[in-house]
Amino acid sequence: NVELKDSRDVEFALEKFEDLWNEIKMNLEKDGYFVGNFFGVNDTWNKTRPQMTFFSKNQVCELFKNFDILNFKEVEVDKKTGLGELKHWHIFHVIAKNN
Repeated sequence: NVELKDSRDVEFALEKFEDLWNEIKMNLEKDGYFVGNFFGVNDTWNKTRPQMTFFSKNQVCELFKNFDILNFKEVEVDKKTGLGELKHWHIFHVIAKNN
């Protein structure tokens, strides 16, 4: 996820995510592995943290169209944050191998 400290940079971050993703793919060796998480659009923070990026399932799958997806798990659950606040978590966990 792209997370910025200044919400004035939100538009910049969203525009630059594609550049960031292309850089990740370019630097990931052939047969290298990507292991990471993406926040989903149903996450509570999507309404309260505009400085973060959120994705639909289709958007995440599109990012990995040229990868072999080894593990893809979508989680939606109500749990507490590290600060003890209850929130709805929507997260995609991805393990994929670069072709």
